[in-house]
Amino acid sequence: MSFQPDKQHVPLLSARRLGLLALGLALAAAALAVAGYAGLRRREGPLPVIEPAPPFELLDQEGRTARLDDLGGRVKVLTFFYTACSMPDQCPRTTEQLRAAGEMLDTAAANDAMFLMVSFDPQRDTPGMLARYAELYGATGPNWHFLTGSPAAIDAVCADYQIIHERQEDGTIRHSMLTFLIDAENRIRRLYFANTWNPDELAADMGRLTEELQ
Repeated sequence: MSFQPDKQHVPLLSARRLGLLALGLALAAAALAVAGYAGLRRREGPLPVIEPAPPFELLDQEGRTARLDDLGGRVKVLTFFYTACSMPDQCPRTTEQLRAAGEMLDTAAANDAMFLMVSFDPQRDTPGMLARYAELYGATGPNWHFLTGSPAAIDAVCADYQIIHERQEDGTIRHSMLTFLIDAENRIRRLYFANTWNPDELAADMGRLTEELQ
């Protein structure tokens, strides 16, 4: 959830809330940096290689083990969410935009594409819950993996991808909103911040990575 401090009460903030305020400001600065990177998207030539994508091993909505290392040779989109998210412009919108991007892919890109969505809420988001979520959003089929695991495993993946997630007193989860485009060699090639990107933009980038395989 986004952190929006009440300016009238800033002097009365606890040390913890001051820390969260500082974190929120840092995230805002990071958002501007990533948005600037997105705005510099190249129209021609290959997407730059940012860094290797950290490996992970989780469970998908069918209860099957899913390892990033097993998905080499495929173009992948990785993002983070949780099924109980009630903010329509956050997790639900991310899921809808990913589904829309998948529907825009041509046959070659669609055959190579994998959509990976890691849950922040492993205690609630069991494989069965993730399967129902996938059905609800029409995000089904072999190209979709909604992922869960032990709390320790989820924390490790989030740390590796520098994703912040913190449960609030009301049960909601305040979290980063960042989507990763990963190529067939498991290298991060582009970042998409929040939901400021368009499905056709992502589909075009996925198509460019698919062309590298030919």
